[in-house]
Amino acid sequence: VDYSFPSSFSLIDAAKRAERDGDLIFTSGGQLRLGQQIEEVIYLPRVAEEMLDIINPEKLQSIIVRDSREMTGCILASIFTEMDSGVGVTLGEFTGTEALSHYEFINDLGLGAARLQMQSYFVTDEAVQKFRGQSSSESTNING
Repeated sequence: VDYSFPSSFSLIDAAKRAERDGDLIFTSGGQLRLGQQIEEVIYLPRVAEEMLDIINPEKLQSIIVRDSREMTGCILASIFTEMDSGVGVTLGEFTGTEALSHYEFINDLGLGAARLQMQSYFVTDEAVQKFRGQSSSESTNING
């Protein structure tokens, strides 16, 4: 799970390896799947036109394109804070009890895990199945 942007590895190489060999699975962290689609509007300053002349528009599009049923956890956390007695602001160490409380809260809302993805690439079902078929020295059964 990579939570950096840009990613800390070559996305193209990782995607090729996942699809070809099935021995690697990866995703960006911090996203949840919503029960319904959301509409997203992106506002850019006027000077962004100059930036688009410098940056390839397709590259910019690949950065901002997302599944309309997924949202980052940091946005959701700001909405959910204090909605439930078990979901409050945490200062310092985040305990297992707090983590379980947050997990139960998002499950009760019907939220789930986002699809495996990195930037504009979504890991295919075939790559996941190939990965599940791999064995390792630690485990020969991968549950999903």
